[in-house]
Amino acid sequence: MKRTAHCSLPELIATLAAIALAGRAAAQTASIGISPLRIEVALGSRPVAEAIQIMNLGTAPIELSVSVSNWILDEANQVQAVAPTEQSLDQWIVISPLRLTLPPGRLQTVRFTVRPKVKPQDGEHRAMIFFDEVPEAEPAVQNTRVVGRVGVAVYAHVGEVTRRAVLNCLEVVTARRAAAAVFDISSEGSAHARMSGRYVVWPAARFPGLSETAPPPPVGGNSVVPEGAIEAAELPPTPVLPGFRRRIVMRLAHELEPGDYVLDVEGQLGEQPLRLAYPFVVPPEGGARTP
Repeated sequence: MKRTAHCSLPELIATLAAIALAGRAAAQTASIGISPLRIEVALGSRPVAEAIQIMNLGTAPIELSVSVSNWILDEANQVQAVAPTEQSLDQWIVISPLRLTLPPGRLQTVRFTVRPKVKPQDGEHRAMIFFDEVPEAEPAVQNTRVVGRVGVAVYAHVGEVTRRAVLNCLEVVTARRAAAAVFDISSEGSAHARMSGRYVVWPAARFPGLSETAPPPPVGGNSVVPEGAIEAAELPPTPVLPGFRRRIVMRLAHELEPGDYVLDVEGQLGEQPLRLAYPFVVPPEGGARTP
């Protein structure tokens, strides 16, 4: 059975707390649909033009402002706007329009062009195009209202890029019968790397082995759960930016009774195949340990 290194359990205390709290409060955003949420382009000698479709899914008009920023992912894998540089993609993007009002059910296109102001260095350049709901000056209902924000990630590549990544360690942690897999990943290439593929959670006694099974393909957007398994789903596609090391937490959908289990993973990590079977134990006290 293939294994990867265990993470250091003392370093996962914050992860346990995050699992216990996850799902208690859902993020509130504007009632808009945006497509696509990620755009990747190749930069050459000519400007590159792209478009984003925005639709008002609510029952009231929505006013949006549009902006662009340089960004990184913080330790919690949340987008963090950072100051621009001469080589950051946000300095080369021209957007139109920068403000729009969408009636209910209406669709609008926002277009942008990438025009480098300097010669781009080889590798990956990033920008985030933000759509922010503009609050009403005098809301009809006098109460607190959450103003939504949605971001579209734009990656521009110059020359040949590599997506080399290393899975440093993997751990499955539990808290109050909730469980999560923590993937510790380093991105060592010239462009961001992400996981793709699927996983299956098996009771250890029913796991047929790596040579006999692989996570099944999705049907209607959902992964089919093999007979005898507990759940199957896609791996989280959270990017790890080049030069960074991040922990990606994948919360399992089902609560697990105390016992022995196997996390069966098949997919890609950057340019490399990702195939492993990771055994873990859910102890009666709800802690975290591995066999």
